[in-house]
Amino acid sequence: MKKAYVLDSLTVKNRAFTTDYAAKVDATLPPFEGKFLVSGGTIHY
Repeated sequence: MKKAYVLDSLTVKNRAFTTDYAAKVDATLPPFEGKFLVSGGTIHY
């Protein structure tokens, strides 16, 4: 299987939605042997 990198930056406007969304993200990784290389922190442009 080919490898890919996904970059994402979220702007939180609805904290309730974000909490529910974040709880489901980890379950999407194992079927594709995915892993987080970096998670969290402040983004600098």
